[in-house]
Amino acid sequence: MKKSVTGIVCLCALLVIGLATVSHAKDVIKLSLNLAVPPTHQRWVKAIKPWIAEIETRSKGKIKIQPYFAQALSKQSDVYNSVVSGLADIGESPLDRKPGHFPVLENLFALATPSIVVKDGTLMFNELLEKIPQAQNDLKDTKILFVHLSAPACIGTSKVPVKRLEDLKGLKFNSYGILGKMVKKIGAVPIGLPFPDVYMAVEKGVLDASLTTYTLLTDRKFGKVLHHVTPVTFGYSPFAMVMNKKVWEKLPKDIQIVFNEVDQNMAINLFNKIWWERTIAAKKIFEGSMGGKTYYLASDDLAKMDKIWSDYRTKIVKRMRVNPQEQTEILSEFHKAEQKYGVTLNEAYGN
Repeated sequence: MKKSVTGIVCLCALLVIGLATVSHAKDVIKLSLNLAVPPTHQRWVKAIKPWIAEIETRSKGKIKIQPYFAQALSKQSDVYNSVVSGLADIGESPLDRKPGHFPVLENLFALATPSIVVKDGTLMFNELLEKIPQAQNDLKDTKILFVHLSAPACIGTSKVPVKRLEDLKGLKFNSYGILGKMVKKIGAVPIGLPFPDVYMAVEKGVLDASLTTYTLLTDRKFGKVLHHVTPVTFGYSPFAMVMNKKVWEKLPKDIQIVFNEVDQNMAINLFNKIWWERTIAAKKIFEGSMGGKTYYLASDDLAKMDKIWSDYRTKIVKRMRVNPQEQTEILSEFHKAEQKYGVTLNEAYGN
């Protein structure tokens, strides 16, 4: 029985790999799409699926995009490499799940100011991509279709509501990398765990708190164990929808025009809208049917956090592997974009 199952799995893998090429059968170009999310995920339902539908419609049936869900082609952290290698034609790659692989982009949004929220994150990300050549270089091995940005991470706690910075003292706080060091500066005890392990760790008391978003509280049911949220911006997660370069070059010019038009108009605006709409909708569910509560820090506590984060920014940009002048330019561009698109916590989330 084991040999039979193994054979089926291998055969399926070969079939999948065989599909990850441009096929011109009957004048229809078939492209495979590598996704880490399942077909029930709201990002698929409300953003990626409509994007595909628009591409297929505008191409007048010449394009067919076949999604492969839930890491069927590769692990989430390897989506980008699956596109570079040609295992997949297109992939939606997270850019902060494989340390060192995207040195600029995985660190860029850790520069965020705790007291500022960027609701139009995808618009900001696309603008920064244009203005920071080093960020484009992170994705140079693929054709960039578009990029998008999550809502900001904030503080979620199980038992102790964080109404003041001192409430964090001694809490076992799930965080990672440079954020772990900054969390330690505000009194918490950083513990790095992958998000799939957070729920059980909080439930068992291994963790008292975690970085979270309102959508994680509802979509992954973290709100059943994290009952209190304090909106303080702990950075954003960047994503890129990319295509294999050889596949892109083989596409007819009219099809390339379709992709460019849909990507730069519909896709960017759609993802920008969806991320924040989902955040506010999730906040209402968390505070409603899940019984969660939201708290806001006083201005003096926010000022303390802003100062701590500001002191760490030079350390963050050093992780980007660019020269000192480029570090200064990146910091300047990020600051200008954050000021342009940012609002206060209360303005963003409401009371």
